[in-house]
Amino acid sequence: MMELIQGLICSCEICIPFFLGGKWNEKRKMYPGMLVLWYIFVGVSIGLLVLQRHFVMYSRLYVLFEIGVSFLLCIYRFRVKWRDVFLFLSIFYESIYVLDLFFVILYDYIFDDQSYT
Repeated sequence: MMELIQGLICSCEICIPFFLGGKWNEKRKMYPGMLVLWYIFVGVSIGLLVLQRHFVMYSRLYVLFEIGVSFLLCIYRFRVKWRDVFLFLSIFYESIYVLDLFFVILYDYIFDDQSYT
């Protein structure tokens, strides 16, 4: 059950910034091949996050890595200032990190499961 929850959190964690970026900013014109490559990178990013969460639940270095990857993908996809993207992604990922940590501790407390803490 916890793996399914983590998979959903990972997918949302990666896709929400790009969804909001598309709503708030103008998209750059991308050719079909580059657009497919961009979606492949987003899929790989989701897969890496799920894999990382499977082995090491919380890694501050991986959060920084994910901010960097998402930053590059957002800069490449949308017309936006780099400072705004970096600030938004940093606040977003740190908030998700803290909320996820809170819910895992809550899950462990309610179900008396010591596998994650």
